Formats: sequence, structure tokens, C-alpha cells
Amino acid sequence: FQEVDQQSVFTPVTKKTWTAPSTDRVPELFREAFRTAMTPRRGPVQLNLPRDVLSGQATFEMPMQRPEQYRHFHLPGAHPDAIAQAARLLTGARQPVIVTGGGIKNPMGHEPALALASALNCPLVSAPGHGDGLPFAHPLNAGQMGPRGNPVASRLVKAADVILALGTRLGFNSTFYSYDNITRDAQIIQIELEPTAIGRFFPIALGIWADAPTAAQQLTTAVESIQDRAAADAWVSDFQAQRHSYLAARDADADLSHPTQPSGLFKTLRGVLPEDAAITMDAGTLCLQATDALNYHHPRSLFTPLDFGLVGFSFACGLGIKAARPERPVVSFMGDGGFGMTLSELSTGTRWRLRVTCLWTL
Repeated sequence: FQEVDQQSVFTPVTKKTWTAPSTDRVPELFREAFRTAMTPRRGPVQLNLPRDVLSGQATFEMPMQRPEQYRHFHLPGAHPDAIAQAARLLTGARQPVIVTGGGIKNPMGHEPALALASALNCPLVSAPGHGDGLPFAHPLNAGQMGPRGNPVASRLVKAADVILALGTRLGFNSTFYSYDNITRDAQIIQIELEPTAIGRFFPIALGIWADAPTAAQQLTTAVESIQDRAAADAWVSDFQAQRHSYLAARDADADLSHPTQPSGLFKTLRGVLPEDAAITMDAGTLCLQATDALNYHHPRSLFTPLDFGLVGFSFACGLGIKAARPERPVVSFMGDGGFGMTLSELSTGTRWRLRVTCLWTL
């Protein structure tokens, strides 16, 4: 462990990596780590504490800070010309769809996204793992799209004539980088805070570097001022009918036999999970299915490692959520491998009385 150059190992897969040279430097480096992690676009950092640093002693007098206090920033809005062009494309579409990702979920930007969808009368779909970014019951919410999404949402992005990628990379989990999962013929408008993600995987008609919720507000104003627009009413009515049928069939066809089948398990959970529950996921098939098979009523309520595929993430994440939000029920889903990797954290939960419900499958 300590003989491996962890600085080099973690540098390619983090925003930044540090190695603490001495115990008294730990508070300073923690502050810098949080500042870097919380800066848009948010991402993982790594702070390596060698054994001699961990065994040292120091007096830490720095006050505790909330995450948002580590760095203040103003997020960029979109250029007015780009907003006007995007509004024309969207109002001229007969089959538009909005794909929301982490850029909407993480800053709790669901209200601007929903306002834009309502102004356009346009369905919304969620990128995988971000299904809690939109309230489940909203009539324009089609759920999760992509290879692991539901058939209704997935059909929308395969048939759309204009796709607004709102705070999403259209990455691996959403598309498998393949036109099998997104139409080749659609004009794509991509709004992203990370400029390197714009047009990275698919050609785009318009790329906008901006904060997704801010740009959604700008677009709503622009769309509402355009009088001459294509009618997408039939497109929306058809999707809503399909969505209603899909949800009814999902419950009606659930297999409640023994041994327990995933469809029966998810139906039971949908009936008993509190609407304010925080759900954490691990790597594995059960967790990939649960990103769309459960109903997420309130942003944010789904916590998943997504592309990182971190076996062992779920229980540790659940403990952290319970410590931060003790009033919320927390349920952690995992396989036997994930639970086995973090079994020792039962002592952490017991010591700090962090009541996390764990559900694991073989």
C-alpha cells in the first residue's frame, strides 16, 4: 500500500491529488481538497495520508465549514445569441425532447428545467443515475433513458427531431456511445458547464457553455416570446399515454413468486419506501436496474457511483448521508461483494448511531 506511488496512481482519475507531507498540514490540504472538489464542474479529489502523518499529532484550530463556504463563485449564463438560436430550434421542432443530467440534478435545478419543458410542452428524460433530478410524478417526466432506461424514455431520444442535452455529457451510461441509443437525425443542442464535454461524443447543431439551470431560465424567457412555433401536442400526448401504460404494466407484470425476482422486489419497494427516502447504490445489476425501477419523488434522493463502478460505495455513502441529514430515511442497495467490502463500517454506524437500512442480494 504505502510503497505504491499513490500520487501517480490517482492523478489520471481525479481532479487533483495531494500527499500530506506532515500532520500539521492536514487541515490546510483538506480545505484545498474541498475547494477543488466543489468548484464546477464538481468531481472527486484524493488526499493521501502516509502512515507517519496518520500516526502524528497536531492541534487543529480551524473552524468547521459548510461545503458551500469553501469557494464562492458565479456560474456563467449563456450568450444571448446562442439562446436565441436554441429557442428557434426548439420552437420549430415537432418532436423535441430535453435530456437532463448531473448539471440539473446536482445544483437542484429541476424547477428551471420543468419551466422550460412546460413552456415548450416538451417531454423530459433523465440521463442514467440522475432520475431523481426531476420529480417522478411530473406529467412531462418520462424517466430514465438509455440502454438501462425504460422503453418510453428511450424511444423519445430515438425519435426526436431536436434534442436539448441540458447539463449532460450524453456519455457511456446514456448512449453506450452508439446511435443505437440516440437518433442520428436529431439536431442536438448541448448546454454544459464543462466545455470539453460539448460535442465530445456526438456531433451537435449548437453547443453552449453555461450553467444548465441558468441557461434553462434564459431559454424559457426566449421561448415564451416566440409566437410562431410548431405544435408538439400529438408528440406529448402519445408519450404520456405510453408512459401511463408502461407504469401500469410494470406493476401488473411484476413477478412476486419465490425466490424473489427483481420485478417483484422493486414493486414491493415502490409501495413501502417513504417519498423522502435517500437511496444509495453500489455497482452491479440490481443497482443499475433500480435507477429507473424505483420512484424518486424529490430531488436529490438517488446517490450512485455511475461510471466509477465503485463496489463498496453504497453503504459508506449511506452513512455519510445519514450523518448529514439525520432526519431522512436512508436505504442502501448493494450486492454481497459491496457489503463484504464495507462490513467493518457497521462499527461506524453503531458508534455514531447512524441508522441506515441495508438491502443486499446474492
